[in-house]
Amino acid sequence: MTMTTQHEHTVSAHIAAIETRVDGLEKGMRTLAEGINALGTKIDARAQTQWTPIWSAAGVAVAILASLGGALYAPVNSNMQRLELQLERLREAELPRAEYDARSSSEVQRREAAFAALRDSNARQDGEIVRLRDSQVTRSEHERVWNEQIRNRERIEHRLDRLEERQMKP
Repeated sequence: MTMTTQHEHTVSAHIAAIETRVDGLEKGMRTLAEGINALGTKIDARAQTQWTPIWSAAGVAVAILASLGGALYAPVNSNMQRLELQLERLREAELPRAEYDARSSSEVQRREAAFAALRDSNARQDGEIVRLRDSQVTRSEHERVWNEQIRNRERIEHRLDRLEERQMKP
């Protein structure tokens, strides 16, 4: 059986049960109406008001209505109590507006402070980069100095060689 067929079968069974109950209630009401009609006929025949059966019928009607009302009220009442309990739990768990505003404003302040610190750090790093760039010597300048040092060394070596030659000659 598919889920839909099973569901339709269950719904049909429920509808049949309800129809049976309604038929029973209709028969009971007809019987009650016939009894009341019969009482009315007897009352007309006697021309004397008989309050006992009237009050009895009214009591039976009130009892039937009270039982039907109770049967209908019980599920509604239990659902309302369940909803009230859930609402109370939600109210306990909710965050008050003032606390929410305080939390969000402190988060905003922390974020702004972090951004300010990052901006300051970036500015310091940019300044450091500029300072390092300005203090750096270019490669061509290094090569010029190195070449000059090589030439100086060669001159000194050349002088030393000449001095050694002089000393070697007596």
